[in-house]
Amino acid sequence: GSLAWTQDLVEPHLIFIQTVTSTHLIADEVNGKDCTKIGSWDDGSKTCTLTGDVFESIEIQSSGITLNGNGATLLGPDGLAAGVYVPEGTGVTIKNLTIDGFANGIYLYEAADCFIRGNTIMDVAGTGITLSPQTPNSDGGGNLVTGNQILDTPTGIFNKHKENTFIRNTIRSADFALDSNKELGSFYNNNLIGNKSPFF
Repeated sequence: GSLAWTQDLVEPHLIFIQTVTSTHLIADEVNGKDCTKIGSWDDGSKTCTLTGDVFESIEIQSSGITLNGNGATLLGPDGLAAGVYVPEGTGVTIKNLTIDGFANGIYLYEAADCFIRGNTIMDVAGTGITLSPQTPNSDGGGNLVTGNQILDTPTGIFNKHKENTFIRNTIRSADFALDSNKELGSFYNNNLIGNKSPFF
């Protein structure tokens, strides 16, 4: 097939041709930006509570946001995108959500002091949870990952910076429970099942 349109070339533009349905953007704005398309928004606590299953990625764009899965499932195409993506920001909470499919389950990029708890991540093509540096030269983190189940993934957790805490998670992966290229921080009372190697 073909696609054609008229484009103003006075200013530079980015053009995205999406092969899958769009990402829902959650932010500290009216109705949580896209939150009311997939759930209910509480302005006082900056909480987006899902009211049913979601078939697209979710991107959290503001600090202090809580995404409460409320038992819902986030279903995505295998090997594409991240289920929940947090670029920058601090104090984000992701809880009570099942993520099935995608390339990565939860991806924190340059995010700090976040709380990931009570989620089930399964059948992702890459990594269950990825934690990247707060800034390119930063060793900071301060993220707490607790009470999650990461099942049937090549790598359970990819930790790219230190001072994160991992408590009471169950990780069943094909290769490594945890892949870390920095000092780990705290990792205790986790249940590691059927991994080729617990740590890399």
